[in-house]
Amino acid sequence: MSLLEEIFRNTYSIELPQTPEYQALREKGNRFWEYIEERAGAECIEKYWDDFADMEAAGHFHYFREGFLLGASLMLELRS
Repeated sequence: MSLLEEIFRNTYSIELPQTPEYQALREKGNRFWEYIEERAGAECIEKYWDDFADMEAAGHFHYFREGFLLGASLMLELRS
């Protein structure tokens, strides 16, 4: 399947790095949020993550769009 087909069919995905350094950072982040949840409470953290997820989704779409426009612009520049 071509890259264009994967994007169209919503099967394209980017794998997260599996390096030991990345895994260590994820563990550190998980421990931090467990610490925060103990002090702020699960309800507060759930509200935060709901709002954060919306914000992140908007940001990711913006960066995806900008990256796509950059790629398309570069392709058009190559043709001229």
